[in-house]
Amino acid sequence: MKQNVGTVDRNVRLVVGAILILAAIAAYAGLFSLSAAVTAVVFLVGVILFGTGAARTCLIYSLLGLDTAHADGEETTADGTTGRTS
Repeated sequence: MKQNVGTVDRNVRLVVGAILILAAIAAYAGLFSLSAAVTAVVFLVGVILFGTGAARTCLIYSLLGLDTAHADGEETTADGTTGRTS
């Protein structure tokens, strides 16, 4: 699948995803109170954000025709890595 998540977008997804995953784990461990359903949703959203950030591909972006990877001046090379263009 074509990479369509840019650097800033990727970093935000990775950080927010990790925070949500940790929050869900903390809630499950009883450090603060959330219902089981809310904890599961928070965990799932965190995993999706972290996964799309790590893979640099977002299915929703593909369906909507969005591409933040190439919108912020990045160019995808043949080996799948990205680099900034001038």
